Amino acid sequence: MTPEGFAKTANRPRTKRFTGFYCGVRKADKMIIKDQKTWERVWNQVFATCDPKPPAPTIDFTKQAALAVFMGEFATGGYSIQMRTVRDTGTRIEVVVVQRRPGPGDLTTDAFSQPYDILVIPKPNKPIAFVR
Repeated sequence: MTPEGFAKTANRPRTKRFTGFYCGVRKADKMIIKDQKTWERVWNQVFATCDPKPPAPTIDFTKQAALAVFMGEFATGGYSIQMRTVRDTGTRIEVVVVQRRPGPGDLTTDAFSQPYDILVIPKPNKPIAFVR
């Protein structure tokens, strides 16, 4: 099931996704964000290099959570990360994360990159596992 399909189930809000190649998070990480304070801290870190910084989008943490994956920092472009699938296995919510790295013949930008993907999902009632 796609993340969008997971989020459209019975009377739940639609998915919000924020993804990009440049951010202020320079180390690989994955997180489950369940409260406003953490959300604002993560959002401000993602957009630390932006001026002006965009305001953090509204998330209703009584009904939603945010998942975030960060690939780390690279000396060139051509890298990406995406939460491709979110599926309920019965005992847990599995989030399939796909990373892409440039191949030997690929053209890349000559700029540091920090790929990220943030996905808002319905509030999970089971443990979440990030898998590759």
